[in-house]
Amino acid sequence: MIEIDIRTRVFTAREQIHILFPGEGYRHFPFFERNSLVFLDFPGIELPEVRPSSAARLKAQVVRSDKIREWRTADDKSRTEPSRDISDYATARQTARRTQYATALIKFGYDLPDGSVIVVPGPGPFGTVRVAEVNGPLRWVKVPGYGDDLVPARSVRWIASIPKRRFSEDLINRLRLPIPLFILERSLEQEVVKLAYDNFVYGGEYVATFDTTNPVFDSVDDFNIQAFVNLVAGALVALEEGEANNGFDLDDALRVLSLHTSQIPEMNSNINSPGFVRYITQDVTALIIATVMAIALSSTPLSASAFQIVNSAAGPDDPCA
Repeated sequence: MIEIDIRTRVFTAREQIHILFPGEGYRHFPFFERNSLVFLDFPGIELPEVRPSSAARLKAQVVRSDKIREWRTADDKSRTEPSRDISDYATARQTARRTQYATALIKFGYDLPDGSVIVVPGPGPFGTVRVAEVNGPLRWVKVPGYGDDLVPARSVRWIASIPKRRFSEDLINRLRLPIPLFILERSLEQEVVKLAYDNFVYGGEYVATFDTTNPVFDSVDDFNIQAFVNLVAGALVALEEGEANNGFDLDDALRVLSLHTSQIPEMNSNINSPGFVRYITQDVTALIIATVMAIALSSTPLSASAFQIVNSAAGPDDPCA
């Protein structure tokens, strides 16, 4: 049995992509990368087992954590160590900033399911942006410089490392916001998805990417790939329309596609070599093309029962799995 993994990330309409800021001056970014985790920069914070009913319930925790962070990062070590007694902060005001921080903590600790996409900006205008998927529950970790004051963290699986220059100015401006955790606007989500994933389903589009890894990629290579794609796409339309027949070939496929132009896969390509060719369809056709390509490249004569199609990028409740 040969296993074909289509590795296709399916985004539902309810999913949200979040940006997580890695601390003042991006100082925690290297720690995130090395340890495959992300955390909110609140040393000494204590979160209850049950989700708080409002941000106001974390007010004293946020104030105490702010004091601890300021003391831990201060150059002046003669400063008085802040109290750890939470009752000493009970009368602090509930400001807009503290509400924002508490809301981020609740989202991070209780509301982000495994598989949630997190975007983490790195330092510098020409630095990198890391994209990850959350893959573990809330836990507490030690961070260099914070002593025994632990921070709330989540394990992640890194998906992509993307140069900042590849993003639009609007998205780069969002990445500069020093907010612990916030939701990325829907209008900017697709930028992240297209740069972080090769095969994905988003907003009704099915996308499959073929990497051209050979340093030499010529017009004959391009023709062969396009012929293969059109043959499979045309065959799928013919099967659905009842027009398939024995000996169905490329000419038949092109004829069928000429009559059903909406079924012709859209194509984007990077003409560098190595580079990529990307196909976009309004149904599962792009993923079927990728699957058949993988089977064809297996160099093994196969019957329909000789392979199994899996999707390692699917979540536990993915409807297409």
